[in-house]
Amino acid sequence: AFVENRQANVPELEVQYSDFAIWQRNYLQGEVLNKKLDYWKGKLSGYDTLNLPLDKTRPSQQSNAGANFSFTIDKALSENINALSVDNGATLYMTLLAAYNVLLHRYSRQNDICVGTSMASRDIREFENLIGFFVNTLTLRNQIETKGDFLELLLQVKTTTLQAYEHQDVPFEKIVEAVVEERDPSRNPLFQVMLVLANTPDGDTLKLGNLELQLENYEPNTSKFDLTFFINETEDGLRGLVQYATDLFTESTISGMVNHYREILQSVTTNPNQKIEEIGLV
Repeated sequence: AFVENRQANVPELEVQYSDFAIWQRNYLQGEVLNKKLDYWKGKLSGYDTLNLPLDKTRPSQQSNAGANFSFTIDKALSENINALSVDNGATLYMTLLAAYNVLLHRYSRQNDICVGTSMASRDIREFENLIGFFVNTLTLRNQIETKGDFLELLLQVKTTTLQAYEHQDVPFEKIVEAVVEERDPSRNPLFQVMLVLANTPDGDTLKLGNLELQLENYEPNTSKFDLTFFINETEDGLRGLVQYATDLFTESTISGMVNHYREILQSVTTNPNQKIEEIGLV
């Protein structure tokens, strides 16, 4: 508008970010907060710390040193994953998470798995166009029954995820205060790995008059957690990025883990009724 020497016709916002902050503070207190915290206490009490096999000794103080590893899941397999999700009343994320749980179980040999995820938390219409940080972190805990089949795990993951969405209003730090009895400076509390699905559609290059904008890729050499799988939907399939702690893992280990994850997805879409212990990694 400035370049074109005209008035900027920006619509008035219905609410400001401060309105959201006041609403959240007024809403999350007393009986409402206690009821939501009771859910998280019941769900996460007595959780097991995930112990993946590491390439290096875990430092006593967690650092943020990290690296990234990119991968893809081709269109055919992506379509099969979506079809499996639809057939079982699940979302794409739920199916990816169930397979991720299988991967973590096979690597750690643990049955109690906690995975973190991010929520946009813009579930009120007035917040959709508001500039501000709404994202909250959720912990999704599932139990792996090796004699059970993948569809049973998918149903459990679906239930866990939907319940977590119902109680997503509670800030992560409040849950940590309520559940974690003793903090370990070498690990993130509650979970050490994440799975995040971004389903924002790919858009054309933005053009504002004579001003042209384009996406510039940036890969930070940091990792907030031991391991995070970021997956994005595209027209050509799924595009993934693993962000991992270089204090713990080497690139070759992450490459092998990605191949195993892809193979698990291939295996369960081919035969979703197979038992967890029978799902092949190679």
